[in-house]
Amino acid sequence: MHKQLAAREADEARARTQRPLARQPPRPRKSKGITIKGFLARVGIFYVLIAYLFVCPSDRAVCRSLDSFQSTLASYEPLVRPYYDTATKKLDPYLVQLHSKADPYLEKALPYWTKADSTLRPLYVKTDATLRPLFHRLVAGYQSQAHPRLLRAIEASQGATKPYGVLANKYYAAYLAPSVEWYSRAGKEWYASNAERYVSTVSKEGRFYVKHAYDYVSPLYYEGLPAASNYYHSRFLPVARSTYATSRKAYVEQVHPRLVVAGSHLHAFYKSKVLPALQRFYSLYIAPQVDKITERIFEYRTKKFKSEAVAHVEKVEEEIKIEHDVDDLKGAFQSSLQAEIS
Repeated sequence: MHKQLAAREADEARARTQRPLARQPPRPRKSKGITIKGFLARVGIFYVLIAYLFVCPSDRAVCRSLDSFQSTLASYEPLVRPYYDTATKKLDPYLVQLHSKADPYLEKALPYWTKADSTLRPLYVKTDATLRPLFHRLVAGYQSQAHPRLLRAIEASQGATKPYGVLANKYYAAYLAPSVEWYSRAGKEWYASNAERYVSTVSKEGRFYVKHAYDYVSPLYYEGLPAASNYYHSRFLPVARSTYATSRKAYVEQVHPRLVVAGSHLHAFYKSKVLPALQRFYSLYIAPQVDKITERIFEYRTKKFKSEAVAHVEKVEEEIKIEHDVDDLKGAFQSSLQAEIS
């Protein structure tokens, strides 16, 4: 195996000096059910969950690992605590404002809550008195019957899967570990020779621009927003409220009554002066012209209907005359034909 890896490294070294040939990636194989790796992964996850939920009160390796992970998380608390305290200080004024706005609604809803609690609490007590003995019986049955069987099943599964784990480690160390090591080393060499300088340059430039952006934005966020909020609540909002109240009072007391009086005067002036003048103007100058136009239109339509009626009568008379001439001609023809026959 190691000889094959050495030969592969030599081939890779020769291929670096030549133009690499593009290889098509192998087609992914279709999965046929659950593989051995998937089965082992599922067994491991199931084992960790069962051990954490049911076995962790005793001294187990999994429990020790989980405890060490929890202690590792606890070690990060001093680093996270300042940010948490800062965020809490920033949010406290908004929470106080939220409570001040929500408390009246909560006080209104408190009687309904008290009534609902007084109605539902007896039902809860009755249900609890009924279900608690059943729950205790179920817990006692689980502890006396199911829990020992579960522990025996876990121990049996550990004993059954341990030989497979040892065999898998042996196969990995014999066949896969050299290849994984070689690919890891080749990847690190390729990264160091091809991509590391670009990644470092991009990272350096990115940190530079991020730092400048943070230096530009952080004063606005930490100083500008609180100052703007303070100015809005302490200066702008009181001035706006007082201006609105003063302007509304001036409108209601001064402007609106004058507008109402002016509107009534304009309406009276329109009815007494403008409307009669318009009516006289219409009756003197516009109505006669409208009447003449209407009369001429009526005369034109009458003449048109009369001419159409005369033309229709003449046409009907011509048709009747033509029919009589045809009948006379037919009668003459028949009489002459009878005379010839006789």
